Amino acid sequence: MKTNTLTTGFNPALLSSLVVTYVGAIYLLGIALLLNNDWRFNIAGVILTVHGLVLSAYLIHELLHDNIFKQRNLNRLFGKLFTHMNGACYAPYDD
Repeated sequence: MKTNTLTTGFNPALLSSLVVTYVGAIYLLGIALLLNNDWRFNIAGVILTVHGLVLSAYLIHELLHDNIFKQRNLNRLFGKLFTHMNGACYAPYDD
């Protein structure tokens, strides 16, 4: 029985890289919009920053299990980065 999934036929490494890039770009764009003086940009900045933080929190779990990249060092690098974004002082990545 053939399984139909959203990622069938796609390169998993490319998808992982796109997800990590998307989360980083959304987070940085959100922070940039928060620094603007216009309240409309601030609202968009809050929404994008929260969106980036929620996605990075989900990715931390997958990075801890080494499910995103084949190389363990890349999982560890981005896991530490995303954990820092979400408050590494409360729960470091290595715990």
